[in-house]
Amino acid sequence: MGDFLMSSFNEAILVGNLTKDPVYRDLPSGKGGVTTLRLAVNSRRGESEETLYIDAVVFGKQAESCRDYLKKGRSVLVSGRIKSRSYENKEGEMRYVTEIMANTVQFLGGKNDVANTEEVFETETPKEDVAFYGNIK
Repeated sequence: MGDFLMSSFNEAILVGNLTKDPVYRDLPSGKGGVTTLRLAVNSRRGESEETLYIDAVVFGKQAESCRDYLKKGRSVLVSGRIKSRSYENKEGEMRYVTEIMANTVQFLGGKNDVANTEEVFETETPKEDVAFYGNIK
């Protein structure tokens, strides 16, 4: 039997509310920064509702815009790829994280939101910073 190649697709689109203010860090490469957005995403199935808490990681100018214009409670749409990584915490234990590496962040507007408009920011994730990112948590 011949080799069978299976194609794959890694893309996530989430709409949720920020559970806290964005967390911004400068990257040692000097090429901008990284912002972590903590999203609460609700899903409903019949009478039951489930809330998932998911981190989205944003790089470059898009990270700066998220830092400057987003606040806790704001609704956002995030699209990007799902990534898993591991790191060792201060106690020497391995921790495993699954997060969204954002390609697009859209600020969803509301009358009482920090910025009263919808804004879309797209960026490419710098490859050298993605490799480093695992070391800054």
